[in-house]
Amino acid sequence: MSLFRLQSVFRCPVELNEIELINHVHKIRSLAKEKAISGLITYRASMFACLAEGRMANIEAFEHFLTMNYSLLDKNTLSISTRKYPGVHMHFVSDEFPIVNDPMVDWSIEDKKYNFPYELLGKILELSKKS
Repeated sequence: MSLFRLQSVFRCPVELNEIELINHVHKIRSLAKEKAISGLITYRASMFACLAEGRMANIEAFEHFLTMNYSLLDKNTLSISTRKYPGVHMHFVSDEFPIVNDPMVDWSIEDKKYNFPYELLGKILELSKKS
């Protein structure tokens, strides 16, 4: 089985409030789980960045979803021999924990035990300086 890694930075066409951010992350996580894609996602400087790992057909379907729903600002796909995040379906990693004033909202997307890849954080910083 050949595996691939997609590293991407993308932006939602509209500004997101905290609840909308949560909903977008849940949609992305749901697709990742459905397609057996592992990896991490973050949201900083009004941009998403994710590292997705999986079979090529599933990575292509995931990239198609991103292209149809977001503005894809940067992407890099490469072949890998093993997954770095097996069993982790787009866990949300962030230094800033969104404040949700509704106690009934269970967003359960934060996982502090994972560090987001520095190269993708650097790409967000680079792209935010250009815009």
